[in-house]
Amino acid sequence: MNVETNALIEIDTLIKLQEGNVQAFDLLYDKYSKLIHFKLLKLVHDKDIAQELHQDVFLRVWEHRTRIDETQFFKGWLLTITKNIVIDFYRKVSLNVKLQEHIIQTATELYDPVSDHINLLETSEWLNEIIDKLPEQRKKVFIQCKLNGRSYEEVAKEFGIGIGTVKDHMAKAMRLLKQDLANQDRSAFLAAIISYILFDQKIL
Repeated sequence: MNVETNALIEIDTLIKLQEGNVQAFDLLYDKYSKLIHFKLLKLVHDKDIAQELHQDVFLRVWEHRTRIDETQFFKGWLLTITKNIVIDFYRKVSLNVKLQEHIIQTATELYDPVSDHINLLETSEWLNEIIDKLPEQRKKVFIQCKLNGRSYEEVAKEFGIGIGTVKDHMAKAMRLLKQDLANQDRSAFLAAIISYILFDQKIL
């Protein structure tokens, strides 16, 4: 089935959705459900919250089905809804201390394996301030590995050190990053998250 045929099928499905056809909604849900869940999980890093927001996204699609323009890019419209729901969620978080603690704890716990929050910090002054606290060699290793995306092997070869030493530098640098972030003002951290979602379109 070629691209043009797929587009025509989706247009027909969107027209039926506008008319309140549940089967049409189910078809679109099946097509885009995994994508939206993946995007939400990247943004909130919590399976339960992502699942709840996932339901909100498709509920909003159903509630606003008559506003759908079948001639426009449905995936883009769906991702805009997703982004808006996440922004609303973080605004609610800013008013709920317990939820703030949960979100911040989750974010800091995920620093080692996940680069998304590192990308977030690149939009503020925090990351540069933390990097400046590192010893010179550790700073160079961190920048090459985490910010420039180079492998441990490449960095070890460049600086004439062992891979184990590179790993040690990275572990200690990430530990400092986590500790420093935990001490940041909660409202500033949450504001940075919202700002990141609003202005960095790459995440969606």
